[in-house]
Amino acid sequence: MPSPFPGMDPFLEATSEFGCLHAGMIIYMQESLQGRLPENYYAKTGQRIWIDTSQRYVEPDVRVVHTAKKSGKQNGASAIAVASLAKPVIVTVPHDETIERYLDIYKKKGTKKRLVCSIEILSMTNKTPGEKGRKAYRRKQHEIMERNTHLVEIDLLRAGKHTTAVALDWAKEKTGDFDYHVCVRRFDRFEDLRSIRS
Repeated sequence: MPSPFPGMDPFLEATSEFGCLHAGMIIYMQESLQGRLPENYYAKTGQRIWIDTSQRYVEPDVRVVHTAKKSGKQNGASAIAVASLAKPVIVTVPHDETIERYLDIYKKKGTKKRLVCSIEILSMTNKTPGEKGRKAYRRKQHEIMERNTHLVEIDLLRAGKHTTAVALDWAKEKTGDFDYHVCVRRFDRFEDLRSIRS
């Protein structure tokens, strides 16, 4: 059966599928751009890493008990050791760490380097309110927008909250409805973007 979404895999947004695509696209973009960049420019991958912790109760494998003071006669008669159950210690167990890759382009001048462009492929964690990944991404987005640095955001996900730097209502006013988009924020033309700050 042909895909109901020509040109796009309908299962792309599945977590198990998108992570592989995301990492692969960053590597391929780096390889593709590296040979095309002007002299003294280079592309380098970077990554954000965070760990989400579970709030579920974890049953201990071993219970630790301590021995109460011995009671008995001091003259060598028998003593009785009384074991009492210690209170369990509940520990939150971290899930696997989450890694999101991105691509940065630097200009090298002598021993100094300057970030000139950051390229991001948005993930579902970037587009889900309350997620650590969204908070980390938005923090980086705002930092980039306050510098003389270009920002390229590629959104291949229909689900989630709009996250790229261009305001959604303004983008739709200019282009009409869309499922996927690329937002290019040039630092020298930022006044045209009507950037969002949520």
